[in-house]
This record gives sequence, C-alpha cells and structure tokens, in this order.
Amino acid sequence: MSDNKHLTRPVQQWGEPGEHARVAVLAVHGRQQTPDFMRGVAKDIDAPGVRYYAPHAGGDTWYPRRSPLRFRTTNPT
Repeated sequence: MSDNKHLTRPVQQWGEPGEHARVAVLAVHGRQQTPDFMRGVAKDIDAPGVRYYAPHAGGDTWYPRRSPLRFRTTNPT
C-alpha cells in the first residue's frame, strides 16, 4: 500500500466522450484549488472535441510545502 495520498483521490472527467474526443487534456489544479476550478477554466476556453481529466490533490496541494522552495525540500520522500 502506498503512502501517496494523491492515489486515492478521484479524477474528474468531463467534455467530449472519450471515443469521440480529438484530444485529451490533463487539467492539474494549483495549490488550494480543486478540479472544479479547472472545470471553470475549461468552460472559459470552450474548445470543442476535448476530453478533460482532472485529478484532485490530497489536501488540495501537490506538495507539502510552499512552491518557492527548492525541489528537494518540496518533494515528499
């Protein structure tokens, strides 16, 4: 069993059904945001023929510390 809290989170999907989509987009949200935020961005873009996949970070953040820190200090071990 993995300690990675992101692996148990849902992945939202929306847009063109997979078999009809011309392109797939992995819509990754920012710190303290959710896939719902990315859904709003996709709505604003309004691109036809796109299937969106938006994973949800555990705790709404991909890294345990603020991003301006060096990679070694923000990347979980």
